[in-house]
Amino acid sequence: MNYPILYRAIKSLVSSSVEFYCHGGKPTSKEDFSQRFAICTGVDSVGTGQFSNEESLWGFTYQQLTQKIAEIEASDIALLYQEKRLEKYPLIGDQLDMLWHAIDNGTLNKTSDFYTAIKAVKDAHPKE
Repeated sequence: MNYPILYRAIKSLVSSSVEFYCHGGKPTSKEDFSQRFAICTGVDSVGTGQFSNEESLWGFTYQQLTQKIAEIEASDIALLYQEKRLEKYPLIGDQLDMLWHAIDNGTLNKTSDFYTAIKAVKDAHPKE
């Protein structure tokens, strides 16, 4: 778990107007999180932000945070195979050329270059 996921989880749980800071990775406990997370409670007379890690100010529970982190991680993993596939597929122009040749040769089936090229990528990077 990296900081961007933690940041994304918090941003999805708090109002867009809430200012906060959080340092470090995935919290290991509620206490660990409260030591590394703080919400801006205002600004002093010289413009310095005042922060508090008071749990009542969070607007979410630690359980909601860990659930949101898990959802984001699962979503990211689900999309990872798509990214890997996109990098490996032949260019669209090449795919269309293979498709045209398969149609023109009367071999538009599972033995065509078009089918075998696409299948190879799908097999190498399956949906998880």
